[in-house]
Amino acid sequence: MARPQVNNFLDLGCGDGILGQVILSQYPDFQGVFLDFSETMIEAAKSNISAGYQANLEFINQDYSLPEWINKIHRKAPFDVIVSGFSIHHQPDFING
Repeated sequence: MARPQVNNFLDLGCGDGILGQVILSQYPDFQGVFLDFSETMIEAAKSNISAGYQANLEFINQDYSLPEWINKIHRKAPFDVIVSGFSIHHQPDFING
């Protein structure tokens, strides 16, 4: 079975880190960024992820409904994989034009 070439990921609105944990269980050497607006959820993600992975991870407390979040992750981009769970449905739809 072929596996995609993936080296890093972004868990956008990570909550307690469940999606990122699934990625790390399959790809333990990945670099990852966990981003959430809630400091409580960032701390939960840190607690839920094995210390063995944490050297490859960054945890960012930032609200991605504000444009500044892009600046917080810029140096880690581009990402091979971006995941988002329940938080993304809270974002408004934008229509250009």
